[in-house]
Amino acid sequence: MMITIAQTEQLQSVLDRLKPQQEPLFGIMTPQEMVEHLLFFVEISSGLHPQVQFFSDERALKNKQYLIYSENALAPGVKMPLMNGMPQELQCKDLAEANTALIQATIQFNQTAESPDYVHPALGLMSRAEWKIFHDKHFTHHFKQFGLI
Repeated sequence: MMITIAQTEQLQSVLDRLKPQQEPLFGIMTPQEMVEHLLFFVEISSGLHPQVQFFSDERALKNKQYLIYSENALAPGVKMPLMNGMPQELQCKDLAEANTALIQATIQFNQTAESPDYVHPALGLMSRAEWKIFHDKHFTHHFKQFGLI
């Protein structure tokens, strides 16, 4: 099953099944850390957290070709180099607040007809269409992390 961030009801249904103490099938994130991680990337794609490209242009393009322009999925256990293997500090008071913030951010992303291109740290400059593909694969990856899909 592939998650589509344009389907808010689908996202809400999946998030409703996520419990605060749920253990991941892989990785080290807690449920709230995972939701806030997704939220952070939706906010990046909306221009709220400008990023610097971590890799060379050549490497970022290869990363983008692999993930965005193929049927490839994010592999279980893949690590984002700039995260140093650790989740970010929590911003929301609890999982419920994080879920609400994520749903609101995806609604805002989906309602934005056009937007400038924004930098993904590992994939480089990405268009709105590329961000949508990324989000669908990224959400799917993390929802599988917790056995939700």
